[in-house]
Amino acid sequence: MKCTIKRIAKGVICCVFLSLCGCDRPGGDSLQRAWEQYMSSFAARDYGALWDSMSEDSQQDTIRVLTHLKRNTQYRESMQRKFKIPARSLKKMQPRDFFITLMDGTDRALPQIVKIRSERFKTARFVRTEIQEHHATVFWESTGGGAESMTFMLEDRQWKPVIKR
Repeated sequence: MKCTIKRIAKGVICCVFLSLCGCDRPGGDSLQRAWEQYMSSFAARDYGALWDSMSEDSQQDTIRVLTHLKRNTQYRESMQRKFKIPARSLKKMQPRDFFITLMDGTDRALPQIVKIRSERFKTARFVRTEIQEHHATVFWESTGGGAESMTFMLEDRQWKPVIKR
């Protein structure tokens, strides 16, 4: 009986230790898997999947930008010139569609930069993570790109990339 209780206690202590060290919770996405999905979506230029994987803060940031653009004629005209987003469609555009259109516009406006970044993401190699309570930093290396890092937030037991504009 004492041996069974000791084993159970050791198991509980081990589980608590692993969860405090940042190991994935049962049923949650792993941090490395979330990073791989982000890299794959960006490399494939699948901006809808990228939006769907983004942290709530990142999505809210995009929504704030869109709201500002809808209110300001000068910025709407700039979006039309730079990213080929008609001012009329911008007024009715939903945040996810705006993000996709903006990223597609960036592809058109800066094709060499986007192509280089996309190629580097295809050759990226996961190096390590630093995990705090609800956020983490993922470090990776890519061919010709050197060391890079990115922040992820833990939301509803899922790691989500934080995309800064």
